[in-house]
Amino acid sequence: MIVSWNFKHIVNYQKIPLFNAVNALQGYRSIAIYSPLEVVQHEK
Repeated sequence: MIVSWNFKHIVNYQKIPLFNAVNALQGYRSIAIYSPLEVVQHEK
């Protein structure tokens, strides 16, 4: 899993499938890429 605020290059939802396609072609597993807001739980 990668967590990043870098929306221009890393957490770009149009590019994530491309990153994983390259990983698959090279024999690697896919990676999960998220923004910090997607992984932090807020307690009330």
